Amino acid sequence: IAAPIITAAVSIRRIVVGLSWTINSPAEVLPTLGMIPVAILKSSFLVGSIVTAIAPKLISLPLSQPIPIHPLVMIGLSGLLSSAINLLPLGRLDGGRASIAIFGRRTGYFLSLLTLTFLAILALTGSSTISIFWGLLVTLFQRDAEIPVRDDLSAVDDVRFGVYVASLCLVGLVLAPFPGGAGML
Repeated sequence: IAAPIITAAVSIRRIVVGLSWTINSPAEVLPTLGMIPVAILKSSFLVGSIVTAIAPKLISLPLSQPIPIHPLVMIGLSGLLSSAINLLPLGRLDGGRASIAIFGRRTGYFLSLLTLTFLAILALTGSSTISIFWGLLVTLFQRDAEIPVRDDLSAVDDVRFGVYVASLCLVGLVLAPFPGGAGML
């Protein structure tokens, strides 16, 4: 799970730098930047918190208000979202393999089924626009049996367990909506 965690860290840095460049841009540069609705910045608790810390005036605008934003913010947001989705405990994704390594095959599969059920509920209730596509992708293309681990009996050490729990917290912060936002991604 090192690659998605590193990608998430780099993406957070890109969001911070992009927001700084946006708020420090001269007035004549702002019309050349891409426009996005504020709702995109409020669709993630982590991103909404970063925006609140760096540019609090942006977060107080109405959800449908288009704002100019540096492209680095959108690059960071897409990288952060893809990392969070990759860390979900589903099938053969990095998060799924980590959950099998930590909890064992039976509990790992149960967590995968539980996560897939949660994504289906979010998709059917209209709470998340991306969960239906991601759930279908995982169901259709990630169904193969997992490659057996070399050592299924040894327990995972506390550091690796802590990294896994921290990665699940990161997933929750990225995929949970910011208060007052439009909903989950």
